[in-house]
This record gives sequence, C-alpha cells and structure tokens, in this order.
Amino acid sequence: STMVKNISARGCPLQAIMSFPDCAAQEGRYKEAGWTGCECITMSKLYDTYTPDDEKIRISRVEIFDEVEEWNLIQGHYCMVCATLDKQSTEFWKDFSP
Repeated sequence: STMVKNISARGCPLQAIMSFPDCAAQEGRYKEAGWTGCECITMSKLYDTYTPDDEKIRISRVEIFDEVEEWNLIQGHYCMVCATLDKQSTEFWKDFSP
C-alpha cells in the first residue's frame, strides 16, 4: 500500500506487515511457536490507554510529524507483544497504569 511505501521511505520499514498484519496475527505467530500466553497492543492503543494526560500534553508540544492524524495512523501499524511461557502472566497490560 501507499502508506507502507511511505513509511519505508522514511527509514521505518514494516518488516512483517504482510505476514502478520494485525495484533491477532502477531498473537497467533507466538502461540504457534509454543508460547503459552501472548498479548499484543498497538502503539496507538498503548499511548492512548497508558500514557498519563499530563505527559500527552507535554508530548503534544513536541511536533514529530506535521499531522497528528498521520502519527496516529503510523502508530496503529506498530505493536508491542508480550509472550510468556508462564500461564499466570497472560494479562501483561493490566499491570500498567497511567
């Protein structure tokens, strides 16, 4: 897609987007490899959910991209995955709080 090409041109290639295009695919990837628990969250959701409001205000003053919408769209294509072999650690993100 155009967005994938644009991101690659900026030096941020989405290495696995075709094979693992979303969080469900990423989680499946790890579970198929034998990990007991796996959770995936997009960078956009991570920021929206776990970044304190005062930090969001501070960050909003630093302009990384010209368009906030572009930043949000890009962050929706990146994710953080926590995969564990311990069944008790399957809810990794619940331990984060803003």
